[in-house]
Amino acid sequence: MGHPATMLEGRVCVITGAARGIGRALAERLLAAGARVVLSDRDDEALGRTHKDLAQASSVAVTADVTSRTATGPDRRVDQQRRTGPPPGDRRLL
Repeated sequence: MGHPATMLEGRVCVITGAARGIGRALAERLLAAGARVVLSDRDDEALGRTHKDLAQASSVAVTADVTSRTATGPDRRVDQQRRTGPPPGDRRLL
C-alpha cells in the first residue's frame, strides 16, 4: 500500500453534506490522502466557511441539493451528472 498522504492521489471524490459533521470530517481525511475533493452542500454559507477553513487548492465548493429532481442552475448540473455522469473523457472536477 502507498503512503497514506498519497493513497488517493489523482482521484476525485464528491462529498455531499460537506459543510459540517461527517461530510466535513470525510473531506479532511480525503484531502489528507491526496484526493481532489468536490465539496457539496445546500447551506452556501456553511459550505463557504468549510472550504475556506480547509484552504486546499485541490478542492472546489458547489452549493447544491442533490436530492432535488427539479433544481435549476448548479443544482441541476449536479443532478444531471449524478444520473448520466460527465461526458466521456471529461476529467474536470465539475
